[in-house]
Amino acid sequence: MYGELSDSYNNEFGTVSPVVNRAAVSILEKTQAFANRVIHDEHLGNQLLSKATANVSRVLDRDAGHITNLPGFLLKSYKRLVLAEAKKRQYRSDLEAKWINDVSAKFGQLSHNPEEKLIQDILLKEVTAQMDDWTREVYQLRVLGYEYRDLVPKYGRAENAIRSKLSKKIARLARIFTL
Repeated sequence: MYGELSDSYNNEFGTVSPVVNRAAVSILEKTQAFANRVIHDEHLGNQLLSKATANVSRVLDRDAGHITNLPGFLLKSYKRLVLAEAKKRQYRSDLEAKWINDVSAKFGQLSHNPEEKLIQDILLKEVTAQMDDWTREVYQLRVLGYEYRDLVPKYGRAENAIRSKLSKKIARLARIFTL
């Protein structure tokens, strides 16, 4: 990708025409700077650029007259993808913060009373004891501050697949303990 090409090629999002690839090369520095500034993730920014090149190639195939400034059109398409990703990340972050607040509210604020503190510790141990090994390990890594993207190499799954699996397992546990 992004080299000199005479033929179309396929990426994970579809077919990319050589003319769109050249446009991607011409805006590469701008896209990397934008990704770093908005989502702080150059690798994901490159994936989104791959997606944008495939999307724009499809539009170009359908209606070439529609696009008058290909690099500008590609950059706008790319920025929309990055902003949508930023919005998704913010939504997930808000959900996680809400979940943490809900859990804190259910446990009550961490008590300074030794008896209440003991009850909270026992309850937390009961919840983690009900977790399978995978869930417990991922949960503990998240508590330690690891991001989902940090877990990708360890588990060999996509970031959102890990997030989704953990969310489903935690929701199952929540149903068990709220009965």
